[in-house]
Amino acid sequence: YHPGELVGHIKICVHYYEDGNVQLNTDTTQKITFSESGSPDAIATAAFKAIAKAEGTFHTNLDVNYQAMGETTFK
Repeated sequence: YHPGELVGHIKICVHYYEDGNVQLNTDTTQKITFSESGSPDAIATAAFKAIAKAEGTFHTNLDVNYQAMGETTFK
């Protein structure tokens, strides 16, 4: 059993245009924990899956925020 903790930094600059020119800059640190037992390959695979899940969640939340801004903030 090998518990792991990954710390990554996500920095994004996104351009949004709807009747105006808006940019969103975000800079965040993500901490991910995962556990896996077995070979180094299995541990690496678990780490990559944890990273992909964290990135997917981050992008989903970013999309939700952009939709909310388009429907409320920029109206």
